[in-house]
Order: sequence, then structure tokens, then C-alpha cells
Amino acid sequence: MYEANDPQQQQPISLPVPPPPAPLPPSVGALPTAVPTLGYALPGSIEPYASARGRANWAVGILTAWIVVSLLSLLSGYWQLGLLHRIEAGDEIMQEEVSANDLREAAVSWVGVALYIASVVVFLMWLHRARKNLEPLGALARILHQ
Repeated sequence: MYEANDPQQQQPISLPVPPPPAPLPPSVGALPTAVPTLGYALPGSIEPYASARGRANWAVGILTAWIVVSLLSLLSGYWQLGLLHRIEAGDEIMQEEVSANDLREAAVSWVGVALYIASVVVFLMWLHRARKNLEPLGALARILHQ
């Protein structure tokens, strides 16, 4: 039977407490700076958040310019169609008018192609920055650990 005054039953239990670990020197556990990462951050080295607003503004601006040039291309194509109908009808057409039409079509087409390529490049730059910001914002951990 247990008695409250019995000194043999009231001895406290003591567990050994390990000493705290000694701090590591700065060079231990550090990764060399020349380790290839293949575009991914090394474990424990989260890069800081960097705004993608500038790249987004560039992407929107170039896409808007591409849309405007595409609309100009439609208008230029309409003018070329009118020129072709005039030629088909037998109207007298000056060589300068035909050359100007060809030059206009070529210029609009090349500007459209250049803006399309630029919009793809800038969009991919924005997408890269947006993806890179997932980890500093904590979204990547939530996606990968669901």
C-alpha cells in the first residue's frame, strides 16, 4: 500500500540532460560555391523574392504592340486585296504603287514576326521569375507536400 509519508516511495526521478551541441565552424556544412545547380536552388538556400512586375509590364506592352501590328497587317492585306482587284479589273497600275505595296507588306510582316518572337521571350522571362518566386512565398512547399 502507498503511504504519502514513506520516503522510499517519494524519491524524484531524474533523467540525464545531454549538453547542448557545440556550434559548428562556418566552413563545416557549407557547400562550395562552384557546385552546379542546374537552375535549381540548393537545399537551404532559398533566394529572396524578386518582383515580376517589370517583366509582366514588358510582356503586356509587347503583346499589345503585337496585337496592334497584327491589326495593321489585316488592314494592309485589305489594301493589297484592293490593289489585286484593280489589277484584275484591268486598271492601269504604276510600278511604284506595286513596289510600295510589297514593301508595306514585307515591313508589317517582319515587324509582326519580330514582335511575336520578342513576346515569347519576354513571356518566358516573366514565367521564369514567377516560378522562381514560388519558393520564397512558400507556395512551392504547399504544392509539393500535399
